[in-house]
Amino acid sequence: MSRPILVLLALLSLLALAGCKSGADPAERTADELTLPPDLNPEQQSSAMAIPAGTKASTGTGQKSSTEPVLPEPDHVTLRRDGHERWLEVQAPPSQVWRWVGRFVKQRGLTLARSDPKLGIMESTWLYSAKPLERDALAPSTVDRAAASIADRYLIRLEEGVQQGTTEVFVAHRRVARDEQGKWHLRDADRFLEAELMRALLISLGGDAASSPTPLAQGDTRAVEPQLLQLDNGTAALVLHDGFFEAWRRIGLALDRAGFTVVDRDRSARHYFIRYDTRAELGPKDEGFLDTVAFWSNKIPDTIEKYRIDLTEVKDVTQVTVQRVGDAPTSQDIAVKILGLVQKQLR
Repeated sequence: MSRPILVLLALLSLLALAGCKSGADPAERTADELTLPPDLNPEQQSSAMAIPAGTKASTGTGQKSSTEPVLPEPDHVTLRRDGHERWLEVQAPPSQVWRWVGRFVKQRGLTLARSDPKLGIMESTWLYSAKPLERDALAPSTVDRAAASIADRYLIRLEEGVQQGTTEVFVAHRRVARDEQGKWHLRDADRFLEAELMRALLISLGGDAASSPTPLAQGDTRAVEPQLLQLDNGTAALVLHDGFFEAWRRIGLALDRAGFTVVDRDRSARHYFIRYDTRAELGPKDEGFLDTVAFWSNKIPDTIEKYRIDLTEVKDVTQVTVQRVGDAPTSQDIAVKILGLVQKQLR
């Protein structure tokens, strides 16, 4: 065979090999080709996993995307006031505000003992210190439990607002202190620490830290304090000189501060359902603590009963009564003790 023919055949063979390589299965590419960073050749990147414009998303590590925030920001946040009580009104539904509050709790390093999205409740574990906190509401424990003389706990509660499309956010504080004999006693809630935590939450939600509370009514005090009395039918009742919505807010905060566990609530039916689990909910389980907080005489029963708190609007007042959940009749002694604990938190 002549030399020119050999050269021609060689060229044809090279062209055929090049064509085979260009049409090869991607799975047969070399390791070097598969490990090339995709951003080195942006023209070949797939758009199948691209986030559509205008949407919000989080990364797999929980960090913010370089182009979009993890969560959208609230449109508007207002600090509200009614008498001595404060709460936040957020222009967003509870499901969205729950995510924002969860982000705040995580950023502040707060450990939760209870997180119930159905009820909109986040409750912290006990924070121990050697003396009462004077400033930072979410300061970490300064001492261990054995050396502590003070323990604080916080509860954040979300509820659908009175105005459609809004959420109301409440903050409650609870404190117990150890006496010289080592027994724990329930103390009054610290309203300053509640306000400080609420202010931090307001800033986290995009509110103005310098804004003053917007009052629902004039004045910071109420002319008539809640009264514990007996109705004509013999039922014990706590009477608040408030309309229903104002009374609903105040009773909810009082239950939170007093240590009752709200297991359900129905604002349309005007009921709170509670249990009073002194063994698990009110404080450290040191010996002697239960004797100071249990409203049962000497021994806590094995089965904790549930009670229903009813709010009934009558003319210009709201009557609060207690009913046992179940077939057994309500003990008026227990009802009076529950209402008395609520009344104490309303002063």
